Amino acid sequence: MPGRVVTFCSWFVCLFNYFRSGRENGDFFGAASGTHAFFKSHALDGRTFRESLTEHAGSAEVVRHVGMDPYSIGYSGIAYKTADVATLPLQAADGNFVNANKRNAARGIYPLTRSLYVILNINPEQGPTDLQKEFLRFVYSREGQQIVEQVGYFPIDPAIAQQVLQQY
Repeated sequence: MPGRVVTFCSWFVCLFNYFRSGRENGDFFGAASGTHAFFKSHALDGRTFRESLTEHAGSAEVVRHVGMDPYSIGYSGIAYKTADVATLPLQAADGNFVNANKRNAARGIYPLTRSLYVILNINPEQGPTDLQKEFLRFVYSREGQQIVEQVGYFPIDPAIAQQVLQQY
């Protein structure tokens, strides 16, 4: 059935680090993760991880393990960051190093920025149902985007939200 892809909120994968040179261990997601695929594609240019890396079931586990080992490094979604780990500035296309923050993610200059999507099964001939429209209005509303922020992700740009809201 045809579907419609709707950008839900901006987020990025960021590195968590208390790193000492020479350490070969790291904490990463399992291969089934979308985060894993994104990181492999964008940070490793499609290459594979070392066999010595430790894989974990999800972001919370990666962050927990990195937080317990001061010499480890890992990657995770920003919403899982805790006080036990730090984000790393990464080198942008212009050569400058940029911090992992809301502004740089929204501007698309943090190198490991991506979006999450909500996919709705919308009939292309009839358009969205009233319930689907209400859901989209909520997602893109100020209240919906505040929830996105409350759980640790970065909301979409308000101008984009306004454009979408005008459609529904």
